[in-house]
Amino acid sequence: ITAMHRDSFLLGTILVNIIGSFLMGVLHFFLTNYMDVLPPQTRLLLATGTLGGFTTFSAFSVDVLRLINANNFPLAFAYIFSSVIFSLLAIFFGFYLTKLCFIH
Repeated sequence: ITAMHRDSFLLGTILVNIIGSFLMGVLHFFLTNYMDVLPPQTRLLLATGTLGGFTTFSAFSVDVLRLINANNFPLAFAYIFSSVIFSLLAIFFGFYLTKLCFIH
């Protein structure tokens, strides 16, 4: 695998996970404020079933394993840190942005 292909793949995985986390924040707002009449199993299916299939934790894990096996520890650490931090920021941003738009 070429360095350019690997780096663009890492960026793609991070972006998909950030977008998925943002959408999970938006969905969580609606599930907890407007769809709370749905059974818990349905809400779980909508959230983790749909968006869990969109995000790519398994690809992230393989990427980290490959970076570690290539002894590229600085990039592995940066990849782990940025993926986790930006995904967490995205879920909070999605939730609170949606809350600002729908609750006056």
